[in-house]
Amino acid sequence: ALVSSEDDPTGCFQKLLFLVQQPSFPPEALANLLLLYIRHEYYDLAADLLAENTETACRLLSAFLLDFLEAAVLTQTAPELAYQKLDQLAGRQADNLRRLTRLVQVSRQKRDDEASRAAVSEYEEGLEQYIPSREIFRSSVEFCSEHDTWKLNVAHVLLMREQYKEAANFYEGIVKKNYDKILNVSAGSLANLCVAYIMAAYEDPDRRLYHSCIVNLVIGTLYCAKGNYEFGISRVMKSLEPFQRKISTETWYYAKRCFLSLLEKMAMRLVFMRDSCDEDCIQFLELCE
Repeated sequence: ALVSSEDDPTGCFQKLLFLVQQPSFPPEALANLLLLYIRHEYYDLAADLLAENTETACRLLSAFLLDFLEAAVLTQTAPELAYQKLDQLAGRQADNLRRLTRLVQVSRQKRDDEASRAAVSEYEEGLEQYIPSREIFRSSVEFCSEHDTWKLNVAHVLLMREQYKEAANFYEGIVKKNYDKILNVSAGSLANLCVAYIMAAYEDPDRRLYHSCIVNLVIGTLYCAKGNYEFGISRVMKSLEPFQRKISTETWYYAKRCFLSLLEKMAMRLVFMRDSCDEDCIQFLELCE
């Protein structure tokens, strides 16, 4: 089920739900299904699943995961409360990581290899769960700055906040570290680095971009193919500006495929767009006429 989660999330949901509905199912199935619902922003489905399996969830899921899921579900109905809960989670994780950092240092000073390995393992596990926001990641530099997961999370946050030059710096560190084994770098990180380069270049008036239409069209198509239609469609629309020079039979052939794919997903209720994005699409199509 998880193997097809990227290409066929609906099929993945159905398979995991089938497992969860069995009298005896793998404990990981419930957690994976809930996290996938949250990842694809099906908060109502996650809330219903938790409500139907409250006792099982309390027994199988960690307290941290339960708190995170509760906060994520609240983002739809009570965003301020959700933010408070997530902020509290981040604070607890930061305190725990500081404790583990000190524990690692003490065990190394005492040359206790076994205790050091155990502390490092627990530290790595805790750090994988720690995703700081723009406002709090600075305070975590002391114990996270050398860890790739932390760098990647910070890069994602900066990219979402449209701070492209700063995001590129963090992505570059991860990519350069794996030049000899570039396939070890996730496709998302490489794509985001390309996006950061392109968007940063747009902010620099002294730098000229060649073939920006093609580059943006390719990136937009890739993001649409991965299901991130809001960003993907925005890149497609940007690629055709100014319309008088950029719209042609060839460019429109590829651009319209993204719009048709979006309409198909929306008709099947697999994708939901914000009203502002819908309005941007309508305005774009009207200008193209």
